[in-house]
Amino acid sequence: MALTVENHFPPRIYQISDGSVHVHEGGTNTGPTNVIDAGQPAFVHFRFKQSGWLSKAALGAHFHFDFYAEKMGPGDGPAFPTAISSWKQGDGQTYHATVNLAGMAPGVYHCTGAVSMYFGSHITPVHMMEDVGIIRVVGRSV
Repeated sequence: MALTVENHFPPRIYQISDGSVHVHEGGTNTGPTNVIDAGQPAFVHFRFKQSGWLSKAALGAHFHFDFYAEKMGPGDGPAFPTAISSWKQGDGQTYHATVNLAGMAPGVYHCTGAVSMYFGSHITPVHMMEDVGIIRVVGRSV
């Protein structure tokens, strides 16, 4: 699946492409999975490419990468820290970010990844979101 982009800038000003979000297990990006062993490290991987005039000029911008996991059934879902990426000035820059999923208890979760662009503390009209789908965490938490 691809990131759904909400961008109120014309493409010649700023455009996002080739975006995706997926969950993977282990210390390296081993590819998408929907089943996680609670005893193994797991991460969410965000990726997208920027282009347009703003990508060459917008110094001081940064992105917030958030991951939401709603536990299905009884109990509360976990909260994960926001990953923040500094701005990479230049047309055609590709961003990669990961969020650590440490501490996910066994269960079934409906998951969503979200990215927002900020200038300083001000949010911009550039947002991305992807429904990552259902993730099942098996085994025992460490």
